[in-house]
Amino acid sequence: MDLGPDVTPRAMVADKGYDSQADQAAARGRGAVPAIPYRSNTVHIPEAFGKKRYRGRARIEQGVGKLKRFNASPYAVRRRS
Repeated sequence: MDLGPDVTPRAMVADKGYDSQADQAAARGRGAVPAIPYRSNTVHIPEAFGKKRYRGRARIEQGVGKLKRFNASPYAVRRRS
């Protein structure tokens, strides 16, 4: 999660693969609020979860997937030229 010396993130949004205590502690150590959903087999379930922040991440990911599906990404346009 090293972004550079002048960057201080406000939130860390990740998928369920990064729900470990170490990843959440690293986010809090940088001053960011972790918005990571927990897995169904997680032992230490967090008391709070930034559902709205995570929903924003999901919308962006779905939009990128839709662009890829319809082959409308800027990279595809560059390839056709």
